[in-house]
Amino acid sequence: MTESCWQERLIEARGALFIEIDDGCNRQIAEAIKAFEDEWKPYSLESKCYPLMGLIRRLLDPAIDDYVRSLPSNPPHKLCGIGIKHSFSGLLDQIGFETTYRCLRENIRRFEKSDYFSSEEGDEFIATASTLMFLADQLRAKRPFRIPIKDEQQNPRGVYKRSVSNFWPEFCPLCGEISEYQAFISNPSMSKGEEDDLRLSQYCSSHRPRNSDGTWNPLYKQAIQSKEQFDIEFKRLLCQVSQPHKPNAMSGDELIDEYFFYYLQDKMPTPEQIDDCWNSVQDIFAEQDRLDSATYELINERISEIYGTSNALERMDISQLRHMARSMVDHRLTDRKKRIIALSLRYSDKSTIAEKLSAFEEQTISRQAVSKTLKSIRNQFMIYIN
Repeated sequence: MTESCWQERLIEARGALFIEIDDGCNRQIAEAIKAFEDEWKPYSLESKCYPLMGLIRRLLDPAIDDYVRSLPSNPPHKLCGIGIKHSFSGLLDQIGFETTYRCLRENIRRFEKSDYFSSEEGDEFIATASTLMFLADQLRAKRPFRIPIKDEQQNPRGVYKRSVSNFWPEFCPLCGEISEYQAFISNPSMSKGEEDDLRLSQYCSSHRPRNSDGTWNPLYKQAIQSKEQFDIEFKRLLCQVSQPHKPNAMSGDELIDEYFFYYLQDKMPTPEQIDDCWNSVQDIFAEQDRLDSATYELINERISEIYGTSNALERMDISQLRHMARSMVDHRLTDRKKRIIALSLRYSDKSTIAEKLSAFEEQTISRQAVSKTLKSIRNQFMIYIN
């Protein structure tokens, strides 16, 4: 997906929910997802009138099953058994959105190493699997359009209408902290009468527009001015974590993509850890005809052994990724600084870095400017490769 397309998506996301469809995705599945996108706004897992799983079964399962049946009978990897042992909705229902996302991601990574399909068929398979992977992640983040507010006795106190501009409404739109409203509904004992209005905020306590005494919060003013750049940095981190084995920040700039690739390398699982995890999950899928609750717990246990104990960063760590994006913006890690760091990994001579950067940005940049910029970058953003 091009940078201009990503920018259009980012603007669109502020006013409506959207589902990302990879270029090259199977046409039938892409059309089914677009039809699903047109209807899914009021649907959620919590809703009884608009059950999300029912919509998935009605609009997505038939298209996905047809596509899986059209694949060769003995490819090296299937879509985690989707369309063979169970439907897409059945997999989501039995093992959850997060586990489905992880399994599809490792399925894609393994398939990319094989040469079973021709180039055209392989590209369509990878694009389709990537679309379903991102769809599982988007479904996990989907929230009801309206959520009842309850008091300590769990009696309804009104209805809060969520804003669709924040796709992860549990987080403050300016950082990775939980919003005051989310903290409020998660802990009814926080109800304090006159202070309820302050807690019914989409922002966290640090970024609420006004302080408790009614004065403007300077941290809010500072953060709201850089919200657009914060959204861009968060999107880049999210994209890179989704495909950690290659530069994938989708910034439209080769050097910036390279920076994010190396910056996150030591913060994610190693290939050996991923292989161990995927082999374990694949064995479970091969042995089980039906994914019951015990199997679900076993899969989660195997995955937690890899991702939980190693402190490995992944796409599901939304809070940590948003904190990273906030830190980059607050400490003014500009795109030029990212390019200089990426070039310093290629060239040790600052004159060469200045020359390459001047050609890239089509303006004269001196060796002294490069040296001064490198000294101004905080150590937490620097990259060192042995």
